Amino acid sequence: VCNYCEHNEGYDIEHIFPKSFYPEKAFIWENYLLACKSCNSAYKLDKCFVINEKDNRSKVDRGTEPPIKSTCAFINPRIDNPNDFMFMELGTYTFQPKRGISKTNEIKCDTTLEILQLNLRDTLLHSRKEAYNSYYDKAERIVRILNCENISQLENCLRPNQNKIDKTKSLDELKMLYKTGFKNEIKNHQHPSVWYAIKLIESKINDKWQQLFVDLPELLSW
Repeated sequence: VCNYCEHNEGYDIEHIFPKSFYPEKAFIWENYLLACKSCNSAYKLDKCFVINEKDNRSKVDRGTEPPIKSTCAFINPRIDNPNDFMFMELGTYTFQPKRGISKTNEIKCDTTLEILQLNLRDTLLHSRKEAYNSYYDKAERIVRILNCENISQLENCLRPNQNKIDKTKSLDELKMLYKTGFKNEIKNHQHPSVWYAIKLIESKINDKWQQLFVDLPELLSW
């Protein structure tokens, strides 16, 4: 999955620091990132902004070099943890700068969101909402499965397209089997930033989510 939008398949090898402005990083392994064609070729391209020592942002024009004493105004996911810069507001499904960060990091955050248009692409906003619903459905279903008292109840919790139950296994074995499956689904779902926000925020303020995390505390580690 694309490291920028968390939505499309990431098959492009993207240069985090644009090689047209940072040619010395063109073959540096740490400057490579898997991104989707859309993020790489339609949005990021070789746009380059820098921050000077006074925390002023400026654009670097093509054909010119970034100032020596400057910082690239872009979050580098190979080095930086984006969660240290921003959080997802689940009411709007948009990323917002994290409170209390430095001016430099705030500029990096705003510029990254601006270049990639992560808060302006309707497809992403819609997909994040769908991911939220999907995460809830998965979490709620596995809690119901773990509370089942017999095989018949467990069968009623399964989706219509799930494989038939292996009745050679015990109820506890089946519960652990399905729990592992749902855990993998959650950990490999698109838009992991939505799941991070759910664990960080919804687990504390939303009654329904709170109950799920009470019923299955290990959800917080998934």
